[in-house]
Amino acid sequence: MGNTPKDDVLDHILQACPTSSLTVLSLVSSHIRVLALPHLLRTVSLDRNPQQVLTFLNFILNNTQSRNIKDADVGHRTEILGAGRYIIKLEIVDFAFCTTIWVEDAPVLAEKEEYPISTWAPILTRALALMPNLHSIVIEGKVEEIAFHSPDFALALFSLPRLTYIDLWSVGLLASNQFGHAMDLRKDVTNLQTVKFSVHDDLEQLELTAGEGMGSVLFHTRGPLTEINVSACNLRNLLHDEESEEGRNEIKTPVIFPNVVILTLECCDVSLTALASAFPALRTLIFSGSPFSHPDAPPQTHKVSFPSLVSIKGQYKDLHVFLDSTATHSHLRRVVVDTIWTPEDDDATPPFAVTRAVPFLKSLHFTHSRITHRKLKPLSWWKALGRTLPHLTYLAIPLDVNAADELDLWCIQVPRSLASVPLAYVSLSLRGTESVVGDGTSPEIQSLLTAQAIALSYARNIPTLKHIDICKIIDEVKGLISWWSVVRESSVSGDDMCVQVKAIDAYEGRALRSWYDLEA
Repeated sequence: MGNTPKDDVLDHILQACPTSSLTVLSLVSSHIRVLALPHLLRTVSLDRNPQQVLTFLNFILNNTQSRNIKDADVGHRTEILGAGRYIIKLEIVDFAFCTTIWVEDAPVLAEKEEYPISTWAPILTRALALMPNLHSIVIEGKVEEIAFHSPDFALALFSLPRLTYIDLWSVGLLASNQFGHAMDLRKDVTNLQTVKFSVHDDLEQLELTAGEGMGSVLFHTRGPLTEINVSACNLRNLLHDEESEEGRNEIKTPVIFPNVVILTLECCDVSLTALASAFPALRTLIFSGSPFSHPDAPPQTHKVSFPSLVSIKGQYKDLHVFLDSTATHSHLRRVVVDTIWTPEDDDATPPFAVTRAVPFLKSLHFTHSRITHRKLKPLSWWKALGRTLPHLTYLAIPLDVNAADELDLWCIQVPRSLASVPLAYVSLSLRGTESVVGDGTSPEIQSLLTAQAIALSYARNIPTLKHIDICKIIDEVKGLISWWSVVRESSVSGDDMCVQVKAIDAYEGRALRSWYDLEA
């Protein structure tokens, strides 16, 4: 029996409900449960313990049916009915792999795991075969163990016709070989667009080649791929790197990933020359621990070019090496400085080498606020930095405040020193403000305890500022983000500008932050 007009209205309502509301509504009646189930199962995140994983997988097996039907075009085909067909995105996060018990208000791992991977890995493989519409899967660990206890896991995964996104943690040699074999068998079925994987801790590095393992996965999906994220891998053979021993002795056709726009490499062995050749459309590069940024790396014989690159992220000294080894940075618009900016970085590079090398930089992120190990950069440093940012419109800084004078520096002096920078958006996360303000603190500093006051201080000191968001962090817990728009109005006399900040909702705030950050 098909849906009635009333059911169609209910379906639209259910589509807009959060998961918590859907769970409650599904208990109202069996009819509403049937309507709510597709929305409840669309995105599944298993994040509690192994028992939750096993319970969910058994639910899929018990509430999904498959049947063979005749098709005029392809003959016989399998049709999936029930719960499994509704799952679009599946996540098994790291907490789901072990049972935690509470001892004296503290979480402790159980001495004996009641539901080890061996009990549910084969069931996971069977359940995947009942998820024909699965687009995305994330498994945050133990992939090697899953492959060991369920040898058909890789084949079941790559047999899913709509799968476009995989993120697999802790891939070892066994899992890599199984994935490579499965890809050889299903390369005409898969249409992966995003491949992410990390290597098992037992391996120092996983060597990738086009004909086996995870290298085969990348090679056979190189056409539709748009994003790659790998760690602890040797890519030289896969990319036919001329700087590798094999590359010097043998002429090979370069492997090209024509549509990859985002590439993340962590502790991977590869040269800049090979990257530039293999990824001609690359727009975002994120890297750390790569040999081309190592002080002992052989010098580039010539500067390579990434003509489409607009965003880079890495440690400060690595960013400097990358920029110093590449040509034509006029198209770069976004830089993310990862980890603490140490005094050693300053000693190893010319002053403001990174920002000076990107003449049209529009978006700058610092992921750590203690730009040095123990103290903040002085005000003179911020003033000099501002002079290297004539086009910057977006700035993101996490503020870690340890003293009242630092609160004054971050919230009054720093924005004042950036007055000449054409900033339109500032994103701040603030930690430690309550602990540094005491009875002896000046009223001006005490007034900076509220997010609105901090937003107003930045708005008054940076004349071009249009929007700001502030996230307060207390005891390592990320608080709610407040979003503000700057309102500037001429005074009655017309000589002065009245500056205020107006709260905006999170939906509008996120859209504005994304636009200004990625607008370049």
